[in-house]
Amino acid sequence: MRQFNADAVVRIRDTVRTVEGRQSVPQAQRANTTPLQFDYVVFGKTDAAITKGDSGTVSVWDKPQDLGGVDTGDNITVINRFGSIVAGKEVLCYTTNFGFLVIAAEC
Repeated sequence: MRQFNADAVVRIRDTVRTVEGRQSVPQAQRANTTPLQFDYVVFGKTDAAITKGDSGTVSVWDKPQDLGGVDTGDNITVINRFGSIVAGKEVLCYTTNFGFLVIAAEC
């Protein structure tokens, strides 16, 4: 079975959108909540407080709010293995073989 790397996925996506006549959307603006064959990082904000050891929902943003970022409308479920995070804080999330893991949070 052939596996695609990140560059191949981007090329395939762009080709399909070109054929369909749609504008290409950069990958960073969308969160793919299905497991892929490669790891990636997602930037977002917590929808509610997430205590250490629990899971919660994060709204995916295209970039930090202070840099003009906007909510993409996508949400992901994350696991918080570190300290408790209050609602509305910017976070960085990383894919693992068991889902998204919060790896950094705004203080």
